Amino acid sequence: MAFAGTAVLLLGPGSAAATLADCRQKLFVVQDIVAADDACAAAVVADPLDGAARFFRAASRVLRVLGENTDGSSPTQFTDSVKEMMDRFGISSGGRDIYDFSASLPKNLDGKIDLPDNSPDGSDVQQALAALLVPAITASISDLRSIPQETVLNLTGAEVQVIWGATGLSFKANPVEIDYGDVKLIESGFLVWKSQLLLADALDLDVDIDSYTPIEETIQIQRDVIDANPLLLTLQPTAACSLFDADMANGEAIDAYMSGSDFIREESDEQLDDLFSIEPGDLSKEAEIRAHLSTLRSSLECPTLGLNESSTWINEAAVISELNTELGSSFGAGGAAFDFGLFFQATPFSPRSVLPPVGFDVAGSRNFIANASYPDPTFQGVLLPAASLSSPRVCPVLPACAPSVPAVSPQGLALLVCLLIGIGRLTACSSHRHQ
Repeated sequence: MAFAGTAVLLLGPGSAAATLADCRQKLFVVQDIVAADDACAAAVVADPLDGAARFFRAASRVLRVLGENTDGSSPTQFTDSVKEMMDRFGISSGGRDIYDFSASLPKNLDGKIDLPDNSPDGSDVQQALAALLVPAITASISDLRSIPQETVLNLTGAEVQVIWGATGLSFKANPVEIDYGDVKLIESGFLVWKSQLLLADALDLDVDIDSYTPIEETIQIQRDVIDANPLLLTLQPTAACSLFDADMANGEAIDAYMSGSDFIREESDEQLDDLFSIEPGDLSKEAEIRAHLSTLRSSLECPTLGLNESSTWINEAAVISELNTELGSSFGAGGAAFDFGLFFQATPFSPRSVLPPVGFDVAGSRNFIANASYPDPTFQGVLLPAASLSSPRVCPVLPACAPSVPAVSPQGLALLVCLLIGIGRLTACSSHRHQ
């Protein structure tokens, strides 16, 4: 799948021209994210069915959360604005413009990051993201889902250049067209982002972040992080609803990807200027990506055969062999099955309980995980030999959860957990199980 650029001028029938033009002007010319978000919100009010207004608002509302450089509404809290969080972390006050962000964390005389003693801890970060980012992502997903299928989005080279400049990338700023297939892939990305935040929110992350800075080569993950924080990566008492919501988001992310992929595959017009395209030579590879996603989707609902040595894109036999070496497992020629839905049950799965001991090489000043040192190579049933699949498959049902107020933690933690336990390479760090 090719990536043409980043983008956003949506021109669709029935757009409220004046408010939409104002939104675009403030996003790409004035470059004032607060004013732009207000203008995009006005464009949605002017015509709720206009795809242009919806797409711009989906982008601007999240960017506003990240880029609005003002204090929150509460004088007694610092977790209700990104600006106050950055202040507490000691991030330089200059260079915070989201269009040209260059602010940095404080460093000591040796050039190492050294956070202030009163920096936010892990639970503060969770609380801030709960109040700020997840609601914005959820609303943006709703905006993207409201975009009519016939909408065509066009962005000039100059507008693409603004986006590349904001990201610090230097790709050629060619005009870009975004259609419904691209919108669905973007929606999928937003859903994965949301699911990772919610999954991490279910975990205890209450660590004193500044106590680990400046980071020294002598830090021992087992002694200084895991053992020093006995509740780290255990499930929060309120985990059930966060896990349920993450479960739903993951399944919806895969569904959105499939919908976008179907649309792109059926397009007959020139694809060179599209945001995402599938080159003819990549069709078979993308078909295998779809097959793996289908396996993942199924495994979020039922135990499903996942590594069966039949892949032409991934050497699954080698993956199985490496898993057996690193985990101490005994997956045979029949392969391995996944039950990633277990990831979203408050019991019995708990990430901390499946972590292997992390050794420390004093001479080399490095942390390491020894092969076959995992306490449970199946990760409490998430990975299991294919031969153990029942016929018919037994598909547990998650109980319904009362609507929850989203609470989150740093988005990369779910991936970090997967990497720590040695299965990140399987590209299966997200999961879903429906009622």
